[in-house]
Amino acid sequence: MRKKFVSIFFASILLVMAFVGVGCAEKPDFTIVPEVKKIEDVELGEPFKIPAVKVLNKRGDDVTADAVVIPSVLDPNGEDMSMDEDVVVPKIAGTYSLEYVLYGREDITATLKFKTKDTQAPSITTMQRFENDVFLGDKCYLPVVGANDYSDVAEKKVEVFNADGVTSPEVHGEGTGRYFIADSKEGYVIRVTLKDSAGNTETKNFKV
Repeated sequence: MRKKFVSIFFASILLVMAFVGVGCAEKPDFTIVPEVKKIEDVELGEPFKIPAVKVLNKRGDDVTADAVVIPSVLDPNGEDMSMDEDVVVPKIAGTYSLEYVLYGREDITATLKFKTKDTQAPSITTMQRFENDVFLGDKCYLPVVGANDYSDVAEKKVEVFNADGVTSPEVHGEGTGRYFIADSKEGYVIRVTLKDSAGNTETKNFKV
């Protein structure tokens, strides 16, 4: 009976010590506090200013003026991004990780994440084989269009219309060799439509 009582007594002592140990855990010397709790979606290809932070000591005093905080940003592939005066330009769609580290104290950190958005339509970069002046009866090839966009260009369409913009001449060939016979003095309209994976669309007309 005495042995059982001693075991219960020591178990109680250990429980109290564990509770006191948890309750008395020391507060960190410093805390990094970002000025924003959440970053709104950032436009792809646009400069993004890293949010500022404050540094507080364990009493809650603002000691930012005496501290050096080093920010870094990882892109969706986990690669470090180049930064110019706390400005980065996200060029890959996805989620980015922003980390702040107190200089000389790698254990004092703060982390924010942000996602990108794409509201910009693709842009035409090249128009190979495009001629806006042709002779009657000549073959007129539909241009091979190059496009640029931070999201993937999901759709690229090149069409030709008569001067009315509604009816179309007969198109011959396939792929990059498509052409029509320029047999109208009224000219033609080459229409290029681009659509990226974010759903943004760009349509441009070119006169021949």
